[in-house]
Amino acid sequence: MKVYGRLSAISTIDTGDVPLAKTRQEYAKPEASGGVAAGMRCAGDAPGPGPAEAGASAPQQVTITPLSRDARRETAANALVVRPATPGLLAGCRLSDAETAEARRPTREGVMSLILPRAYREDPSRFDGRSLGRRDPAYLRDYLPLLEFLHRYYFRVVERGFDRAPADEPFLIVGSHNGGINAPDTAMTMLAWYVQRGTEAPVYALIQPDLFAVPYLNVHMMKLGGIAATARMAIAALQSGAPVLVYPGAGDDAYKPYKDRHRVSFFGNDAFVRLALRFQVPVVPVVSVGAHETLIVLDDGRERARELGLAQQGVERLPLTLSFPYGLALGMPFNIPFPVKMQLEMGAPIRFAHTSPASDRDPAVVKRCYDAVVQVMQSMVDRLVRERAGGDRAGAA
Repeated sequence: MKVYGRLSAISTIDTGDVPLAKTRQEYAKPEASGGVAAGMRCAGDAPGPGPAEAGASAPQQVTITPLSRDARRETAANALVVRPATPGLLAGCRLSDAETAEARRPTREGVMSLILPRAYREDPSRFDGRSLGRRDPAYLRDYLPLLEFLHRYYFRVVERGFDRAPADEPFLIVGSHNGGINAPDTAMTMLAWYVQRGTEAPVYALIQPDLFAVPYLNVHMMKLGGIAATARMAIAALQSGAPVLVYPGAGDDAYKPYKDRHRVSFFGNDAFVRLALRFQVPVVPVVSVGAHETLIVLDDGRERARELGLAQQGVERLPLTLSFPYGLALGMPFNIPFPVKMQLEMGAPIRFAHTSPASDRDPAVVKRCYDAVVQVMQSMVDRLVRERAGGDRAGAA
């Protein structure tokens, strides 16, 4: 068994420079009675059905009421986290000083070979993640063939629902995180978006701010639409009219045990709800099945990190994983994902009706909206799992 020293959590949304709420809510298991969440229902639903029944058919418009090692840092940068751990809209954890220094160090094989050559002609000091103007559609067009190859031949992705996203307003794309630090479902989500909308249609992904200190990786990320994960940049992107991609479950979701691979949980990270309420924008859910089988997580390693005193150094987890080519390993190696077939679905927009911008300060409203989003996404995952099981049985027959 190998132990890997690169232990930093997947990127975090940091800085509370725009305080929108003063407390962080700890959430219990959502109530399952009375519609999508207790005290809420979906417009158009008949009275009474619970979330399991609602998930039995294709989702409708929902209105809620009350691979080389050189590319490893790129894949880490694609993983997005909302962690409202301190007062402020998107306040949260930073990488430790030691982890940040390690992330800035070049790999032995040189600087990230999957970055397109044109990125090296740029001045990396101008790509700090603090501007919306560095996104480059031409760069995206040249980069997409690699993702298309992985989509078609490696992960054999079947996606649907990407035509459900609103066409004329900003919104949050909220995903369930899978597959560890490589997060293959994130890359496939971005590809599906651009296939549906074209590279001229902007979408911004919130990325750990410290990663923008890595020369040329920062150029690459910003050309693909990455921006620093701060409240200021999230708000700027929404105010520009563009959608924003975020994964609230963070590393807790990406490194959930294999037995929980079909469970949607954001671990109480509610900043995306407060952001949606404050700016009255819809939440568009996206889920996947199969992505969390590209890396086998045997345990999340949180208790192990505490026992070893790593938590005090900013290392939240030391997971035990089974991966290629490392086999059984401790830590978060930049593995090559297993070639597992992946299903990907974007759901109908979730709109928090009968709320106002001030609702982001109401813990009860925030919790109900949070629970509702989780339950809608869980019903989507459950449906994909059933479809997958049915397809496997049909193939065996």
